[in-house]
Amino acid sequence: MTIEQNWYEQLVEHAPDALLLVDSEGIIRLANHQAETLFGYRREELVGSNVDILVPQSARKHHHVHRDGFFMAPRPRNMGEGSDLEGVRKDGAKFAVEISLSPVNTDEGMFVVAAVRDATNRKKTQNQLRSLLETAPDAMVIINQGGEIVLVNKQTEKLFGYSRESLIGRQVEVLIPEHLRQTHVGHRDGYFTAPRVREMGAGQELAGRRKDGSVFPIEISLSPFESDDGTFATAAIRDITSRKQAEDQLRAVLETAPDAMIIVDDHGCITLVNQQAEEMFDYKRSELVGNSIEILIPEHLRQRHEGYRSGYFEAPKRREMGIGLELSGRRRNGTTFPVEISLGPLNTEHGRWATAAIRDLSERKRVEQLEISHREMEHFSYAASHDLKAPLRNIVSLVEVLKEDLSEHQLPEHISEILSLIGTNTGRMHSLVQDLLEFSRVDRSERHFEAVDLNLLVQEICELIEHDLTNAQATINYHALPTITVDRLLMRQLLQNLITNGIKFQPEGQPPVVTVSAKAREDGWEIIVADNGVGISAEYREQVFQVFSRLHDLQEYEGNGIGLAICKKIADIHHGRIWVEDNPPQGAAFHFTVAKRVQKH
Repeated sequence: MTIEQNWYEQLVEHAPDALLLVDSEGIIRLANHQAETLFGYRREELVGSNVDILVPQSARKHHHVHRDGFFMAPRPRNMGEGSDLEGVRKDGAKFAVEISLSPVNTDEGMFVVAAVRDATNRKKTQNQLRSLLETAPDAMVIINQGGEIVLVNKQTEKLFGYSRESLIGRQVEVLIPEHLRQTHVGHRDGYFTAPRVREMGAGQELAGRRKDGSVFPIEISLSPFESDDGTFATAAIRDITSRKQAEDQLRAVLETAPDAMIIVDDHGCITLVNQQAEEMFDYKRSELVGNSIEILIPEHLRQRHEGYRSGYFEAPKRREMGIGLELSGRRRNGTTFPVEISLGPLNTEHGRWATAAIRDLSERKRVEQLEISHREMEHFSYAASHDLKAPLRNIVSLVEVLKEDLSEHQLPEHISEILSLIGTNTGRMHSLVQDLLEFSRVDRSERHFEAVDLNLLVQEICELIEHDLTNAQATINYHALPTITVDRLLMRQLLQNLITNGIKFQPEGQPPVVTVSAKAREDGWEIIVADNGVGISAEYREQVFQVFSRLHDLQEYEGNGIGLAICKKIADIHHGRIWVEDNPPQGAAFHFTVAKRVQKH
C-alpha cells in the first residue's frame, strides 16, 4: 500500500459522515465505518449491493431517475439541498438524512461519492421550531445571511397573502414595498454584521407589502438564530394598521384640544404631543418625543417631580385641572411660567400611560394680580374719598362763618375774592370727591340681576331729569326697546349718564335730541345712545372712558370726567364693552353691549 492509499483510507475512515462510493448502475463500491454504523450493515453487506437498499421502499422507483439525472449532468450538490430525504436501516427503521453528492472520475469511469448525515435531531429541532412558529401570534419569518426566506409560519401566509411554498427560497425583500427594497438590503446586511435582539417597535417605522401590492404599516422584532448552517435571523412581524388608525384619531383629537396635550409612558418618556405643546414650550415635536417629561420642568423641581410621577403610576387616577399643587413649566430658553395640569390614565398595548393637559396660567395670574391691585386701589379710593368729605365740609362751614362774621365790616376787595375762590374750589373738590365715591361704589355694590324693560327704564330716567330736559328744551326718542337681564340700578346709572351727556355737550342755542335704540346680536344685545351734540374726535374716543378725562374746559361744560369711566365699568360688569362712534350728520353715538350669559344669570 502506498502512502497516498494509506492517507486516503484513513481520511475516508475518519470522516464524520457516512461515505459511499456508488457507480452509475447504483452499485456500492466502497463504504466507510460510519456507513456501517449509520445503516446497521456490515461493510461486506454494503459493497456490491445496490444503493437502493438504503432508500425507503416508497422512494425506490424514483430514485434511479434522480441517479441517472446526476450522472448525465454531474455536479457537486451541497448538504441539505433539494427535498427532504429519508434513509432506511437494515432493521427497516427510517430516519431523516441529508446528503451531499460529488462526482469522481476514475480509470473505471464516473463514480459519485455520497456523504450521508443523520438529520434526525436536526429535523426534530426544525419540527419543534416549526411548531413553535405556528403557535406564535405574529407572522414569523426566518432568513439566512443572503436574505433568503428559509421558514415561515401560517400567520405569515395570512398577513402577506402568499403560500408558504411560494415564499421559501425567495428574497425577503419580496415582502417590502418596492421603493424601500434597496434601503432594506443595506439594513439587512448591517444586521448580520452585528446581529442582536431588537425589540418590537425599536428603530424606524416599517411597511410591509402584500402579494396584491397593497402596503401596510408593520412593526418588527429581530433575533439572531445560530445553527450548524450559520447565522439566521428570526423576524416577528406585526400588522399595526389598527393601532396607526387609533393613533391618527388620537392625534386628531389632541390637535383640536385648546390646551397643550402630552402623553407619557410609565417611565416618563414623551410619546405624543400636539401643536399647542410645541408652541407653549417652544420645542419642535421631534425634540420632545422620546425625551423625558422632566425636560419641561424647572431644574430645581425635577427630582421632586420624578417622585410625583412615580407615585401617580403606582395609583393612576383622573386628576382634574386645578387640583393639587401649583406647578411651573420650563420653556426651551429656560424661562419658567405657572401651569395647571389635569392628568388621566391611558391604557395601551405597551402598558399604562398618562395623558397630561397643560394650561399656561401666566395671563390668569397677571389678571388676578391686576384685579387684586384694582380692588386695593378701589378700597383706597373709597376710603380716601369718604375721609375727605368731612374736612371739606368743615372748610366750607368755616368759610361761611367767616363771611357772616365779617359781613358788617367793609372788606378789602382782594379778601372777598379770596373767600369766594376758597368757596368755589372747596365746592369743586367736594364734587370730585363725591364722583370718586360714586365710581368706587360701582364695584362695591351688590349685584341684583333681573329682567328689565328698557322702555320703562328710559321713561323713569326722563322723569328724574325732567327739570334738565325742560330747561334745555331736549327731546328723548326711544321705542321698541327690549327686555334684558341686567342689574337695574347700574343700568339706570349707565343710561342716565349717556343721556345727560347728550343733553349737556351741545352747541350753544341748539335744542338737544337724544335717541336710544337697540339691536340683537348673536352674543346678546347692543344698545345705542346717539345725540346731536358736539361729537368726539377720533383720537380721543378711547381716552374719554378713563377716570378724570376731560376734553373741554370747566368754563365750557361742567363735570369731573368720571361719568364715562363709570359707564365703562358697568359695561364690564355685564360682560360687554362700550365705545363711541360718529352720529352723522352731527354728534356722537355711544354703543354698549350686554352678553347673553349675563341675561341667563
